[in-house]
Formats: sequence, structure tokens, C-alpha cells
Amino acid sequence: MELIPASEFSLEQLVEVYNDTRADYLIPMPMTVEHLREYVRVYDVDLSASVVAVEGKRLIGVCMVGLRGSRVWITRLGVIPTARRLGCARAMLEHCLATARACGARRAQLEVIADNEAGQRLFAKAGFHAWRRLLVLRRPAGLPLPPALPPDGMCEWLGTDVALARTVSRPWTPAWTNEVCSLVNAGGVQGLAVTEDVTKRQGWVCFQRRGTRLDRVIVGPDTTAPAPAYSLLYRLHEHFPECEAVAENVPASAPHLDAFFALGYTVAFARVEMERTLDGDGG
Repeated sequence: MELIPASEFSLEQLVEVYNDTRADYLIPMPMTVEHLREYVRVYDVDLSASVVAVEGKRLIGVCMVGLRGSRVWITRLGVIPTARRLGCARAMLEHCLATARACGARRAQLEVIADNEAGQRLFAKAGFHAWRRLLVLRRPAGLPLPPALPPDGMCEWLGTDVALARTVSRPWTPAWTNEVCSLVNAGGVQGLAVTEDVTKRQGWVCFQRRGTRLDRVIVGPDTTAPAPAYSLLYRLHEHFPECEAVAENVPASAPHLDAFFALGYTVAFARVEMERTLDGDGG
């Protein structure tokens, strides 16, 4: 087996090996060339630091790496079914961590599907520890709004710059996919701000509209008080009734989860976020 930088391969080749590694995956996540190109751009994936495992002329695995300052994000790690349990995944992971360390990274993070026990064991053996649970929430298009109206208040639609500025003040650490860098790279982020008349609670919801889909739905407060999440989500879906919506990597401890569920969101699946330091060789 040989480990070769992913930058030595075409996007078509990377898509093919990635899809081959996900042939029997717990959650179907097929990739296209267009999707991969966007993924690399939005999440600061460095293909020269990423790696492909090759056996003879056969591509048998891939591991991608996002780099932001002193942090590295391990993502899309996979091995084709016939080459598993032979040390390929561990070799790619360690190679990518060493490369990231050489690039100045001092902390590594990743997410793994909560039901993927084998993946969690692999990462634990490599020094990662779990620190929180993340939820992927989905709401179908055309779902009727609940009969409970939100409190009266002032609504204001936000342009990209203002919406992005609101997201900086989130009172929790966002996952890599929801960091401000990711939102800026994704482009086209919009927002809605609400101030409730009686409670005076203030908050915002940002999102990216793609045709009949709302991606990157994120809710947050403007003050130390909880965000008026029900009002925000109600007004959002009142305005876009034809759109399905996805809120990805919402911390399971977020105080506004009940509002998502009240507005018809359900948990599609969960991830476990894991991290480790890269100082020396300690975990």
C-alpha cells in the first residue's frame, strides 16, 4: 500500500474512490465532482495535505484534511469494503495528522457518525476523545406550521454581511462546518432577526437558500438571554413554505432544540465530535 497526496489525483478520481468507500456506509452520502469542488472550497480542504491509499493501480481509501491556522479537521476518511481491517484507515489518519503537524497544526478535530462504533474506536486509539454530540435536523417542504402563533414582535431580514456579523457572537463553539469561515466561503448567507414585544428577547436565524432548500440553518441569540427560536423559525418557514430545511451539526445541548422540534424538524442522524492535541506525540 502506498499513500499519495490527494492533489495528485483528479476530482473525478477522488469522487470515485470516496463513493466506493461509502458503498455500505451507515448514512448514504454520495459525492459528485461539483459537490466535492464546493466541499474543498467551503471547508478549506487542503488536497496536498489529504491522502489517497493506493494498492497496485487500485485506489482503496481516502482521507481529507481541512486546515485553518493551528487547527486541522479530519474528514471523509474511508476505505473500500474489501480492504478494511488491514490498517489502511489508521495509516491514512496518522499520515494526515503528521502532515498537519508539519504545517503548524496543534489541534485536530473531526466528526463521526454516532452509530459508527468502529470509527469511534479507531479515533480513540489515535488519541481523540469525544467532547459533544451534534445533531443533523431536517424539515420537509410544505409542512404546515403549528397552530401556536409566535409572540408579536419586530422582524428584520438581514443581508449577508449583517447576518455573518450576528453569527460571530454565538455563545457556543460552532462545528467546523458552521464556523464563520465556512459561512463566508459558502456565500449567499441571509438572515432574519426578531425582537419579541413582551419578552424583549432578541435573536437571529441565518440560512443559505438553494432553490427549494434552506441549508445552514443556524439560530442564535443577540443577548445573554435565550434566542426567541420559535419566533425565528416560525417566521422563516412562514416566508419559505415551499422549502425543505437542514440544520446541520446543532449541539445536542443547544437550549433552543425544542423550538426546532415544535416547528417540525426531526433528527436525521447524530454525530460525535472528537478532538485531540498535536503537541509532541501525545493524545
